[in-house]
Amino acid sequence: MKSTPFFRRSLLAVVLLGLFVVTLPATIAFAKIDLGGAVIGNVGNLNPPVFLDVPKPMLVGTVFTVNKTADTGDGVCNAADCSLREAIVAANANVGQDTIVFNIGTGLKTIQPTSMLPSITDPVILDATTQPGFSGTPLIEIDGTNAGEVTGLTVNGGNSTIKGLIINGFRQTGLQIFTKGNNLVVGNYIGTNPAGTGAKSNTQNNGVGILINNSPNNVIGGTTAATRNVIAGNKNANGSSGLWIQNATSTGNKVIGNYIGTDVTGTNLIFHTNNAVLLFAGASGNIIGGPNLERNVIAGSPGCTGISLDNVSNNKVMNNLIGLGVQGNSLGIGNAVHIQGNSDNNVIGGTGAGEGNVIASGEKGILNSIIPI
Repeated sequence: MKSTPFFRRSLLAVVLLGLFVVTLPATIAFAKIDLGGAVIGNVGNLNPPVFLDVPKPMLVGTVFTVNKTADTGDGVCNAADCSLREAIVAANANVGQDTIVFNIGTGLKTIQPTSMLPSITDPVILDATTQPGFSGTPLIEIDGTNAGEVTGLTVNGGNSTIKGLIINGFRQTGLQIFTKGNNLVVGNYIGTNPAGTGAKSNTQNNGVGILINNSPNNVIGGTTAATRNVIAGNKNANGSSGLWIQNATSTGNKVIGNYIGTDVTGTNLIFHTNNAVLLFAGASGNIIGGPNLERNVIAGSPGCTGISLDNVSNNKVMNNLIGLGVQGNSLGIGNAVHIQGNSDNNVIGGTGAGEGNVIASGEKGILNSIIPI
């Protein structure tokens, strides 16, 4: 970009051309401005610049701080007054990925919603590891005992992170990920007590811990203790399951490095009675487990299926401990893997190093109930 002034005066001119902003060293009577071959000549006696009144962009990357356990919803989320409900509403209204953090005194705090929390409809990082006193064990408990017949958290904004929460006591699902994908769920206790040593004592306690419904490319867990989810003890009047992945657009999801049906140590059983992991209704191209530290530890009651594949295709189940604890101790499971319905092209294990599952089953290791075509 070149500017050739013929006369010099002490005035700054700004010429707005599409997405280009050209700043001249001095106002000129005549100038020739070369913009990559596009020449604008004979501008002639430029007047002082006129600045247009354009709308201000929304603030992206705003941090909303939850500073109380009360479940208020008065539309205020500021440094003096912000509930979890209000923080979600504020983050939804602010287009672009925001962050929700916690500063409620110090140590373990319990939030008891009195109705369903707002769905997360815009990308957000909901990070409960920010609660003062956090040193590895989650300190923010979302207890659905008083919320009625509802789900705990619902995420349908996509590109979000749910981190470091205890979610228990809801009568339906603890955490639902719906439609938009690319979400990350790490370091949570879903269905357990705050210590991760037993199930929440409620009769109604997240019938399903985590539900992925028509949502692609989500990651549940990780390869470190900090990213591992403990998903255990979930139950309601309709059943008891750890994780469901369902419907045709639920593809490309990864479930890695979690303890499903055990306590936080991975050595003691906190069972489910139906399915530890269930893929059904067309879910395809998902991965349960993986090499090395992507291995899941999966256990359950004698009637519980470890991993159920029902009317699904092209999924892979590899390198999991099923029916065993992290130290190889027997914990229990019914059928370790059950393939049923019109399922096809699913891979259990593999020929590569570290792809095989280690199974200790009270019933069948791999039960094939596929409907013949």
